[in-house]
Amino acid sequence: MPIRPKPTYPLDPSRIDYDYKQVLDHLAERIGSGEFQDQLSSRTVLAREYGVSTQTVTRAVNILVERGTLVVRYPNGTYLA
Repeated sequence: MPIRPKPTYPLDPSRIDYDYKQVLDHLAERIGSGEFQDQLSSRTVLAREYGVSTQTVTRAVNILVERGTLVVRYPNGTYLA
């Protein structure tokens, strides 16, 4: 059985928020700080970084799309708006 790598950005277990909310807040901070220049990392990569499922990342990304922070361009990826 393969060993899962430790998440780069582990979630805070003391927070009462849902996992997607923590990912959403942290992604918004990372975007605001300029960590992503133009394109967001893939959802698989982000899920690995946070130690969550791709569905959790997708939920957070969809909220950022609704807010106008991100734009999804199929099949190319997710970009900063």
